[in-house]
Amino acid sequence: MPDECAGFVKDVYDTAGLPFEQSVEEGFAHEASSIMQSIDTLARSLSVKIDAIGPELYDRLDAWQLNNDLADLDVATLYLNARDPKAPECYRYFRERGFVFTGCLPGSTSGDYLLLQHLNGRPFDREGAVLLPNYADMIERLYHINSF
Repeated sequence: MPDECAGFVKDVYDTAGLPFEQSVEEGFAHEASSIMQSIDTLARSLSVKIDAIGPELYDRLDAWQLNNDLADLDVATLYLNARDPKAPECYRYFRERGFVFTGCLPGSTSGDYLLLQHLNGRPFDREGAVLLPNYADMIERLYHINSF
């Protein structure tokens, strides 16, 4: 779990009544990566789910990036397996490529996921958003994590 979002994720787990455990393993836990993607051309969106991070992941992602220009999309959403020991490294890889941390999905049947999105430079109008107090706090914390 990346350090900068661990507190946020722990609070989500606590609110959901789920146990929060960070992986202490190091190295690659998988021989090969497991990636699923879907593109919705009508909604101009991409969804990518990374269940397992293997040693070839970054080569695959770099090659894929050359063939799929994010500029043609309104949003790309990444679901990153938070339990994979390489999740912090992979998180940094995507952050360096313009993705922002937007939350987490705990307790799904396939695992626990960090959510990152690429918004193609579209700003979020936090001043104009009408949010319940707990959501307003979450948005402020996300802004802090992402250094907006």
